[in-house]
Amino acid sequence: MEKKIQNPDHMNKYFFIFCIILFSGCKKISEFRVSDSADIVIPQTVSVGTPFSATTPVATSTSYELEAQGGDIKHVKEIKLEKLTMTITDPPAKTFGFLNSIHISIVADGLPEKEIAYLDNISSSVGNSIELITTGEVLDAYVKKDNYDLKVKIVTDEIITQDITIKTDMTFMVRAKIL
Repeated sequence: MEKKIQNPDHMNKYFFIFCIILFSGCKKISEFRVSDSADIVIPQTVSVGTPFSATTPVATSTSYELEAQGGDIKHVKEIKLEKLTMTITDPPAKTFGFLNSIHISIVADGLPEKEIAYLDNISSSVGNSIELITTGEVLDAYVKKDNYDLKVKIVTDEIITQDITIKTDMTFMVRAKIL
C-alpha cells in the first residue's frame, strides 16, 4: 500500500480559502469622534451663592456621522463624552470668574438624568474658556436619540449684571460596528 502525502501548498490554499469565508462576514469595530454643540444663556437674575439650573436642547449629529463612516445608529457599541469645553460668546469681554462651580447633566425622554461633566472651585482669574472634567459615563442611550437636553447647574460667587451666552462644545468618542 502506498501512502499518499498531500502537498502542503495545497493545504495552505484550502486554509486560506476557509479563513476568507470565515472572516468575510465579520464587521469592523471602528472608533471615531462626533461633535455636538449648544448655546446656554445664564440670565442676569442669578443670585450670588444660590444654585441655578438651566436646560438646553441639543439635536445630535451622531447618526449623520455614523452614516458617513459606513454604519448606522443601531450598531453603536459605546459612546462616551471625551471633552467638554465652554466659551463665553456674549458679552465678549466676560470671563468665567463669576462661577464657583458648574455641573452638567444629560437628560433624554425615558432615561434618568446623568452627570457628564463638572468643574468645582473655579478660580476668579480664569479666562473666557474652560474645559470641564468628564465623568466617563457611557451615554449610548442618550446620544442615540434624535434630541437630548443638557442640564446646567451653576453656583456663582459674583453678581451677574447682564445675560451671559456660553457656547458648549462636546466631543464624543464613538465605538461602532461598521458595515
